[in-house]
Amino acid sequence: EYLNNVRELIFRETTTIGVRVSKMIRSVLTREIKEVQLPYGKVRVKISGNRNGVYNIVPEYEDCKILAMETGLPLRNIIELARRLGNE
Repeated sequence: EYLNNVRELIFRETTTIGVRVSKMIRSVLTREIKEVQLPYGKVRVKISGNRNGVYNIVPEYEDCKILAMETGLPLRNIIELARRLGNE
């Protein structure tokens, strides 16, 4: 029903004469948010992976930015330290 409504809307509101529809499958990694303690304060890190291991460790930008502003340290250094500690 939803697909038919969207298709009808596209035909009515645009000049297209055809709509291609395909089914997609999405694969996602597991995600976990963990807090790591830096010498200057805490930073949340997002850890993603699957049963074969960890693929990404991404520190929360806003947490890192606040610590960089408070300490005067380069943001890059805070992010890298948070990433390393998130991997332990």
